[in-house]
Amino acid sequence: MGIFIESIISGILIGMSYAVLAAGLALIFGVMKIINFAHAEFAVLAMYFPTYWFLNWWGIDPFISAFIALPYSSLSDT
Repeated sequence: MGIFIESIISGILIGMSYAVLAAGLALIFGVMKIINFAHAEFAVLAMYFPTYWFLNWWGIDPFISAFIALPYSSLSDT
């Protein structure tokens, strides 16, 4: 049962990350009519660094810290 719940949470987190990436790409392409290939690098950095900091500085579980880091990544994505 624990693996099932963990898989559901992991799927939700990945889906939310894809949604943030898609929204950012759609916004950039809609405004500038240019596809930004560096967009994925910035998104990965925006999700990786807060999750890493939460884990090392405060000992927060990576799944929980990803929920905290997602709003930050959506703000710093573009």
